[in-house]
Amino acid sequence: PFLHDLFYICFFYELYSKKRCAATSLLFTAVKEAVLAILADTGNERDWHWLREYILTSSIWYFKHDINDRKAKYLWYDLFAWIKAEIKAQSTRLSQAMRALETGAAAQWSRLLTFDVRTKYSDIDGAIRQDLIYHGLMPEYT
Repeated sequence: PFLHDLFYICFFYELYSKKRCAATSLLFTAVKEAVLAILADTGNERDWHWLREYILTSSIWYFKHDINDRKAKYLWYDLFAWIKAEIKAQSTRLSQAMRALETGAAAQWSRLLTFDVRTKYSDIDGAIRQDLIYHGLMPEYT
């Protein structure tokens, strides 16, 4: 079992007793490697569960890069940067496949662009917007 308290104590010990910078500590480096591997492998549900339940809910993200600098950034900014970089990388890979389809199979691409699904909302102008659909989603404060 993963113990949040033990994880936090180990991280705290490394920062304050060993006088290490949070972003370059051994534990944070291991967490970074694990998180980057999980972000890159979107099909592994077990690792995603571990990330969501144990790593993302950890208190270590509230430490600053330098515990002595009041203006230092929190570690969660690093996490957001990792996620943003992985989203960009995955988007680039997907775009390459879509562009190959667009140029290599023009007939399939034009069929995909003109694909239409008829629903009872098809005749409503602006039916894409949920707030215009009868009984659709409504803004909370309007």
